[in-house]
Amino acid sequence: MKEAYHKATNPEVKKKEEKEETTTKTGTTSTKTGTSSSNSSDSPPPIKEEDSPSFDPQPLLELAYKRKGLIVGVALPMFVIFRHPGIVMAAVRIGASIAAFAFHIIARNPHLRSVVGAYLWKVYA
Repeated sequence: MKEAYHKATNPEVKKKEEKEETTTKTGTTSTKTGTSSSNSSDSPPPIKEEDSPSFDPQPLLELAYKRKGLIVGVALPMFVIFRHPGIVMAAVRIGASIAAFAFHIIARNPHLRSVVGAYLWKVYA
């Protein structure tokens, strides 16, 4: 790790590596016969800035804008569930308590029971 940092920050090492690259480019390598030039490093040459493609975020932003429903409907809840599981468990427990309480009130009151039953019959039958 220290060697990689030293190579990256030391200008003398960079010059030496550039010289090695030029000799590697001029040297001959033959993979069919198994012979190679004097520089036989196994690592690939470093990628230069002009060789690397530029990153354009516009297509990614357009995709996110088109699929915002998917992001809000799936990715956001997954983030909340995995990031704050205690809050999610508390919300489920409180929601279940409220639902059980509402069911208890509706089941015990004959007038509410008939209103809710008529509504459910109208909607789902």
